[in-house]
Amino acid sequence: MKLLCHALLLLITCMPLNAAEPQPTTFKTLAAATDLLDRAIKTDDRKLLLGAIPSSSTTVFSQQPAVFEQLARERQRTGDLSKLYKDREFPAEEDTFKLGGHDKELGHIHIDFVRDGKTWKLRDIWQCR
Repeated sequence: MKLLCHALLLLITCMPLNAAEPQPTTFKTLAAATDLLDRAIKTDDRKLLLGAIPSSSTTVFSQQPAVFEQLARERQRTGDLSKLYKDREFPAEEDTFKLGGHDKELGHIHIDFVRDGKTWKLRDIWQCR
């Protein structure tokens, strides 16, 4: 029993320090990603989107709060992103993917994703103008 207690104590003290850090949200489908974007905008929850971006990244979105407000304005104009992009999917053969940008459906707002194995992560949200 004493040996078991020592082993357990050793296991606990040797756990990585970052084990308690939340992992960024990953998406298997574009629909799941647009649902999260819609929810964050509807509830005015910028932190929800910040939590979906890997914390090791320095992003335009984390540095420029006005991008969230512009994304919310574009969503007001276009409607729910889940409806706007209902016929699109993440690409099967690419490692990066972008919604919007360069005066397309979201104006100049870019929503960038990056592949992480079989899932996708939000990389950044930014405005090119």
